[in-house]
Amino acid sequence: MSPTPTQVLNAVKASGVSYSLVPGWDDPKIAASGHWAPAGVLEHHTAGRDSLHWVLHDQYYPIRACHFLVNRDGLVNVVYAYKCYHAGRGGPTKVGKVTVPLDSGNGYFYGIEIESLGTSLDNSGANGYTDAQIEAASRLTAALLDMLNVPTSAAINHKDYAPGRKSDTLMSKQWWWTHIQKYRHTVKPKPPVATQQYRQGKKVYSSKMHRGQMNSDSVWNLALALINKGYGKAIRLKY
Repeated sequence: MSPTPTQVLNAVKASGVSYSLVPGWDDPKIAASGHWAPAGVLEHHTAGRDSLHWVLHDQYYPIRACHFLVNRDGLVNVVYAYKCYHAGRGGPTKVGKVTVPLDSGNGYFYGIEIESLGTSLDNSGANGYTDAQIEAASRLTAALLDMLNVPTSAAINHKDYAPGRKSDTLMSKQWWWTHIQKYRHTVKPKPPVATQQYRQGKKVYSSKMHRGQMNSDSVWNLALALINKGYGKAIRLKY
């Protein structure tokens, strides 16, 4: 089952980016037909300026030309939540555990367009990609991958999907993975829980060890408390 518009919007919010909802972003009546089970993300650049009008009104209108458009200032336009046309001819390729069949990328990828002429890595002008765009695209991609529960390697460039036909983006997919990984959601493991029992009501006494005494209830209880705080790797109870 493909993610709902609500799930997509929740992922956008979780990413922490600034965003704008484009009217019709959640309208199922303008979805492209056919298979829609996203398994990854394609990174694009627009090769143009003022691209929002184009992604909404290209030759396939009313079907939209991407899912997200990242402005020069890093604002993310949420263009569409269902299947749209952005991948074109390409593949077959594999993302995570899913094989994307030949020329079927539209049914398997969310498409993120970065507004850039895409002719330079210099971020000082329209030819390149601004720092704000890189951060926004990385954050958004990470959140989408989290939503899909797929590895970071499920994010690739348009040129990786359609080699020889497309050149976007100028950065390598490995470069993107490094930036995306910084924003992946990771669940911290719960601290270990001691299986032994506290002694004398969990109290830690201010007492001294006596000559010949093998262990102390106070030390035992302190050790258990530290284990339950997550320091179990450094503590071993052997009494």
